[in-house]
Amino acid sequence: MARGRKAISPARRIALEVLRRVEAEGAYVNICLNHSLERHPNLAARDRALATELVYGTLRWRRRLDWALAAHCRRPPDKIEPKLLRILRMGAYQLLMLDGISDWAAVDQAVELASVMRGRRAGGFVNGVLRALARGKAALEWPSENEDPVRHLGVMYSFPDWLVELWMERFGRDGAEQLMKALNQPASTWLRVNTLRITTDALAELLLASGVDARSSGNVPQSLECHASGNLAAHAAHQSGLFHIQDGAAQLVCHLLDARPGMRVLDACAAPGGKTATVAELMENRGELLAADINPARLSLV
Repeated sequence: MARGRKAISPARRIALEVLRRVEAEGAYVNICLNHSLERHPNLAARDRALATELVYGTLRWRRRLDWALAAHCRRPPDKIEPKLLRILRMGAYQLLMLDGISDWAAVDQAVELASVMRGRRAGGFVNGVLRALARGKAALEWPSENEDPVRHLGVMYSFPDWLVELWMERFGRDGAEQLMKALNQPASTWLRVNTLRITTDALAELLLASGVDARSSGNVPQSLECHASGNLAAHAAHQSGLFHIQDGAAQLVCHLLDARPGMRVLDACAAPGGKTATVAELMENRGELLAADINPARLSLV
């Protein structure tokens, strides 16, 4: 380490690299994050949690963050070098949305990241923007709700205007806002039980014995819902194939398909393979299941 250089937290380094891969390469955020955490087996639990929070939070609130940054920078976000914009967004997320991190730490770490990656001048640019945001965040002027309610809700909840407008037409203004609030809540982790090898109740007991509270949901058959913040992909039960991690909505799609043993099934949007695996279990590994995807490179994940 260069003399005088401050240490950058491993959580922020990991989060920044995951954001780069997601935005520049189109990587799946959950898979990319899990792989990154697996490459750091000795990473402290608090750093794993912070890296996860920074990745999902920065992506979830990107439009709101960009609005705040634009108010404190002469250059609009789309004119800022992507590497520096990711650092600024991650710093802005900590300043605006996280209570457990001091403004000083958020700015200081962002400046160090920029300086290491792009030099002192870049570090100075990031320092100026984020310090201005830290000073002015309490007085930020958001889009007027009266003059442009669609844009107001879109910026405040980080959704595109066309989608906000669609929801407002269908659910009304208040209903649309409630929907956006719900969608911005951190999701539970859903586990698809491999019922060819273990029952749902038996897996729940096995996980509980290792400190993971996972409970059956009446809405999604053969699945468990849990709020654990650890890396469940590294759990021994996952490694041995007793469950895979899959969103509850994706599991419901498979059940609505009503796939049965002996059927011929085409999964035309298969990558990264979660639904394909679930359908295979429902078919009891008997029949013909063809997995396809519009992106050939992603088929390697199936």
